[in-house]
Amino acid sequence: MREEREIDRDAVMRTADYAKRRRVHQLIVVSAMSAYRPERNPLSLRHYSRMKREADAYVVRRGVPPYAILRPGPLSDDAARGSIALADEDTEFMPPVSRADVAELALRRMTYDVRNRTIGLVGGHMPLAEALTGAQFTPVSA
Repeated sequence: MREEREIDRDAVMRTADYAKRRRVHQLIVVSAMSAYRPERNPLSLRHYSRMKREADAYVVRRGVPPYAILRPGPLSDDAARGSIALADEDTEFMPPVSRADVAELALRRMTYDVRNRTIGLVGGHMPLAEALTGAQFTPVSA
């Protein structure tokens, strides 16, 4: 639990503070789908999910430069597919998304200038560019 607090919450909070002090132009946080509703997760994941949620909420409250919070569902080590499915707190079917696609989405997020939003995602068939241009993203709630 200590590591989850230090890595999944405290390190993100320190990064947000640093970004604000240094006037960084954008901040991308990789969170987790489970942060939408930590109480719905198995007991073994609740603390981790709460730490992710607290870190996400801090980024929003802190007023950092434009941010994007990516909340991927289950991760896989599969090769990138170049596609995802958008998801939110009510998504029940969560096919794994490759780590490579999450990384690519983070890079493309800068190109498409998606600001101050949370993007929930799982494995799917929507091309990454379409996901960033045609989707309605939801603001993070505390």
